[in-house]
Order: sequence, then C-alpha cells, then structure tokens
Amino acid sequence: MHLRSPGSLVRALITAGLVSGVLAWATPSAAQAPSPDDPTPQAPPAPVGISGLLSNSLVLRGNPAESTLITVLSAGYSWTPALSTFVRIGSVHNASSDTSSATGLANPALGASLQFPIGKHFIVGGTSGLTLPIGSGGGNGPSAAAFRAWNNSIDWGGAMFAVDHLDIFNGVRASFAAGALTVQFESILHELVRVRGEAIDPIGAAASVTGTTATVSYAVIPRLTLSTALSETRFWNTPVYITQSPDSRVDYFFSAGASTSLKLGALDLTPGLVYARALDLPLATSRFQVLEADIGFSL
Repeated sequence: MHLRSPGSLVRALITAGLVSGVLAWATPSAAQAPSPDDPTPQAPPAPVGISGLLSNSLVLRGNPAESTLITVLSAGYSWTPALSTFVRIGSVHNASSDTSSATGLANPALGASLQFPIGKHFIVGGTSGLTLPIGSGGGNGPSAAAFRAWNNSIDWGGAMFAVDHLDIFNGVRASFAAGALTVQFESILHELVRVRGEAIDPIGAAASVTGTTATVSYAVIPRLTLSTALSETRFWNTPVYITQSPDSRVDYFFSAGASTSLKLGALDLTPGLVYARALDLPLATSRFQVLEADIGFSL
C-alpha cells in the first residue's frame, strides 16, 4: 500500500500525500518531483501569492486488468516567504474487468508548510496537516465496486483516499540546489485513525505510515527539467492489513518525468509528465504502473 503522500525514498511520499510547502513551490527552472502522497511543486514560494497543481494519474494493473484515474486539485497561498497554507481535494474513477465501475470523492486535506533557507544552496522545511474523513463511499455499506476503487487509489493517491480514516500528517523536507541541479529529500509520517467502516476496513483501527521520497532533477535548458525519484512507503505498526499481506509492509516505487514552464500574462504554468512503476511485491506482481499528467500554476 502506497500512502503518498505522499506517499512519499518515490513521489505518492511520486501518491502519501508522500511525499509535499505543498502548493506554492513552482518556478520555471524547478523540476516537479513526483510524490503521490503530496503532489506539489517543489521550488520556494513567492513572498505572497496563489499557487496550485492539478494532477491526473492513470494507474494500470493486471490480474485482473484494471485502470484507476486519480485526480487531485491542490491550491495554496503563500503568506510570507516562510509560511504557506494549502488545501487538496481529490476524486477517483475505477474500471475493472471483474466488477463494475465506480466513482467517488476523497477526503479533503488541509495544512500548512514552513521553509527556511540555510546558506546559498540549502532549504529546509516542514509540513503539517490533516484529512477530514468525509469522503464519499465510506462506512460499512459501500458497493463492491466502490470498495475496489478506494483500495486501488490508496496505493498511489495516499491517505486522503482512505475514506474511513482521519489522517494527521507531519513531514520534513530538505533540498540542495546548485546551478541546474536540484536534490530533494522528503519524509512524511501519517497517523491514521479509523472513524467508520470497521466491518470492511482493510487498514485497521490505527496505522503509522511513512512516505519517503528522494528526488534528483536537472534543468537541461531553462524551460525543460528532467527528474527521477525513488520512494518508499512503510508501515511501522502491524495492522490487520499487514498481518494478511506481510509483503505490503514496505513498498518501493521508481518514477521519471519531465516538466516545462509557460507564462500567460501574470499566470505561470508548469505542465509535466511522469511515469512510475512499483519495484517490489505485491504491487509488482500486478504490473502496477502509473502515467501522470500535472499542470501547476502560480499568480
């Protein structure tokens, strides 16, 4: 299970959350590191301003053949160079060869981010927030199709797709930038507490999960950045989900992507593409792959 945002050492925390300031980190020369638990731009925020990210992730599996479209819209406001706040909303549409299709809304996430420069090349920061357990399709009576949709979403979309749980998350981040090269490390701890759906919940009454992502990006030209990332999602306790599937305690993902930048008047746009895949069991057995299209914006 990949909890983003992160998830999240891929993105995702590429879906934890991952992981990430979560929404105000985008500049034309900065790469967008993939992070399913925390799908956010990665450059320092403007002193004051609005920013956001629209992410569409198509998750593909086999045995049985399934496709899951995860959409997350993030919006944030930078109050100062150090402080920004954010909100994220998400949805899922799942289609499987062995059950009917289903669509639903995820738990919304709210939070705040801090960041501080250390010298010329380093930036350190942190993120805190929570998800509100009000997503659709929760409780003990979802349809089989809705239940499948949520289970398939958590692996990449992160804790906001665990609709029966309240998630309290806290994370740290550090980045190093020199010329065209940027290296970033982020780790987010998710504390999930079940508030409904006890009869069918696969995660357990409580779970402690970290999503950790290491990203390397390089601006090959001023308006084209390539990036690659390795992510880890790890359960630190042993809920029922891990007892039933021990291989799911730790998941690893590899991702690679490219982003560019456009300027339309006062609006800065940063479209990007990401490809990711699972590296270990049990997700690798199902040929777990992700195609993601992002577009960030800032004013």
